[in-house]
Amino acid sequence: MKALPVWDCSLPLWSRAQGLGSIYVLEGSTLGGQLIQPHLQQTLGLERGQGSSYFVGYGRQTAAMWQSFRHYVLRHSALDADDAMFRSAALTFQALERWLCDEVR
Repeated sequence: MKALPVWDCSLPLWSRAQGLGSIYVLEGSTLGGQLIQPHLQQTLGLERGQGSSYFVGYGRQTAAMWQSFRHYVLRHSALDADDAMFRSAALTFQALERWLCDEVR
């Protein structure tokens, strides 16, 4: 199995809003992992700690952690910050795609 390349994507995370936008993407992936991990276990036999740890997220606490983060973001939402959050989230998705998919293309 080939190792992932080293992350070389720098993101403009100079403000709280930009940081929250980026973290939103990463924290949101813990929710998707709750759907992906059981599929990996069923189809590939990958158990927690044996190839699917990333997809386990916070385990049983994933939903509670997401809600906590979501409330934090909402407390810091403001007209002058939301655009920066959205742009940072989009840049994070793009950077992850480049990191994980460029060699596949």
